[in-house]
Amino acid sequence: MLKNFLISAFRNLSRNKFYAFLNILGLSIGLAAFIFILLYVRDEITYDKYNEKHERIYRIESDYTISNRHDKFAIVPVPMGPAFKLEFPEVEAFVRLNDVGNTLFRYNDKEYYEDNFYFADSNIAQVFTLDFISGSPEQALTEPFTMVLTKTIAKKYFGDQNPMGEMIQTGSGKSYKVTGVIEDLPSNSHLKYGALLSVTSLEEIVGRDNFNSMEPINFWNIGVYTYVLLNENAEMQSVVDKFPAFYEKYMKPIGDQINASFEFRYTPLAKTHFAQGLSAELPTGNMAYIYIFSAVAFFILLLATINYMNMATARSANRAREVGMRKVVGAYRKQLITQFLSESLLMVVIALIIALLIVFILLPDFNQLSGKTIGFSLFTQPVIIGLVLFIAFLVGIVSGSYPSFYLSSFMPMTVLRGTVSKAGKKSGLLRKSLVVIQFFIAIIMIIGTIVVSSQLRFLRNTDLGFKKENLVVMAMQDSTFRSKALAFKNELLQNPDIESVTNCTGVPGEINWIQVLRVEREDEMAEMALILAQTDYDYVKTMGMEIVKGRDFDRNMGTDDSLAVIINETGVKT
Repeated sequence: MLKNFLISAFRNLSRNKFYAFLNILGLSIGLAAFIFILLYVRDEITYDKYNEKHERIYRIESDYTISNRHDKFAIVPVPMGPAFKLEFPEVEAFVRLNDVGNTLFRYNDKEYYEDNFYFADSNIAQVFTLDFISGSPEQALTEPFTMVLTKTIAKKYFGDQNPMGEMIQTGSGKSYKVTGVIEDLPSNSHLKYGALLSVTSLEEIVGRDNFNSMEPINFWNIGVYTYVLLNENAEMQSVVDKFPAFYEKYMKPIGDQINASFEFRYTPLAKTHFAQGLSAELPTGNMAYIYIFSAVAFFILLLATINYMNMATARSANRAREVGMRKVVGAYRKQLITQFLSESLLMVVIALIIALLIVFILLPDFNQLSGKTIGFSLFTQPVIIGLVLFIAFLVGIVSGSYPSFYLSSFMPMTVLRGTVSKAGKKSGLLRKSLVVIQFFIAIIMIIGTIVVSSQLRFLRNTDLGFKKENLVVMAMQDSTFRSKALAFKNELLQNPDIESVTNCTGVPGEINWIQVLRVEREDEMAEMALILAQTDYDYVKTMGMEIVKGRDFDRNMGTDDSLAVIINETGVKT
């Protein structure tokens, strides 16, 4: 029976090639768009879930209020992790990661500036899931000046040579011994490090007692990402409830002095990728995009389904006599429904094959557009295969349901007499409604596209308070190079194509340095936390900023080099 249905479906499609082409094309594009969005959404919502203990891992964060200024940070003070392990029995382990910064590393004649190397505690493998190729997870980072490389970084520096025991040197002359190699992290990990350096190296550099000091002052200087692993069955809320006593013990003395307070924040590891509103945050996603893209995927499939239903019912007159003849020779309505559903499912199967071909061809371009590294191996996962097949089956059933029930309802005598047009009027209202729905969805999506385009145009063209055109920012990574910054600046100014040069600790919009200062207000000095940047005399001119009131730094004013400050309009209001 099924064989006959399929044969009949193939014959019908071959007799109506243009109709079949249009339907298959619409379904193919709809399914391809759905699959692309499915891959994107799945990649986003599975961030960091490769970690076997991700349900027990939390990132602890900072929430400071200093003289009514409220700042939230993804980083915390250096001693916060050890203090949590000491004070809270709920904490099984902690790990700290500190960005090395854009630093020069060299091995023999190979030199690279790396910006994704991190100092890490030796127990990182106890918290996160790391796949060690070489070395011991427990011992690799215990000694000072040791490092663990990812497979890609090891290949970059050593090629096919075994890197274990080799030394990699920094631009400042410190040498790190390679004690481990791990597999590259999955692309959907919010931590994207290429190498891990032992935290004990920092202890050696600044002094073990100083680095690990739990003096109150050290809890008001932030700088490291810290993650805690809770014991099984432990709840983070229990830690939150106990935190006031922790604050009293470790932070209150300094907080009272500077008129400040601190609230403890945390984010489950699996939700860290979607954390918002935090300074010093690692690149993140946006949960709103997930909802939007999921809705778009649904509407695209809905449009493709409605399009199929409309075209099928619009051709009802062409198939009316076929239905009448089948019923005359003994076909039951159930058989006709199955026949038309078979045709619908056959079209969807062909469309799915074409959609998969489109996805395989365009996946590299999709990765480039979305910033993902989704591989073809994802299509071998049962969850993806099952979901795609289920959606395709659902589209086939839904899109073929109304045409099947409608066409199979024709009365033989009516259609054989040629009065099918009257019978076809029954479908007019539904088809008109479906067309209205199609246009409504299309108009909403077009409006959404225009709004997003306008927002992007605004971001590109809005006045930022400085002139970004023809402005080049060069990071001076090496300490030796930084010591010659003035000479380098003078050399650049010899080039007639360069109008102005400035040295500074940051560009507008970056938060590199927040410091509590005492500010004169009315009759008192009040503590305030301000975002600072140190600059030379030519910063305002080079950035194309406007002096609203007062003057720029002046080389002829002897105190300007150390005792003068320029603030912006928001600073004045504050």
